[in-house]
Amino acid sequence: MIHQEIHIHATNQPGVLSRVAQVFARRGFNIESLQVVPDSDKVHSYMTVIATGDADVWPQIIKQISKLVDVIHCKFKE
Repeated sequence: MIHQEIHIHATNQPGVLSRVAQVFARRGFNIESLQVVPDSDKVHSYMTVIATGDADVWPQIIKQISKLVDVIHCKFKE
């Protein structure tokens, strides 16, 4: 199990956070920290998620979140 930080850019719509959290829950990951900040235009939000999970599954998490409706971009912290 490793800690990893990811950044998500998404539209600011109801249910987006719930769908992101479900991806982690289905894979048995524990979200340890979550920050959501709306953009100045209130149309987009930026999420920072720190979670713990199996190192081999992290790439799948990124792919699944990237495919979610309303998610524009998802990446590991650089």
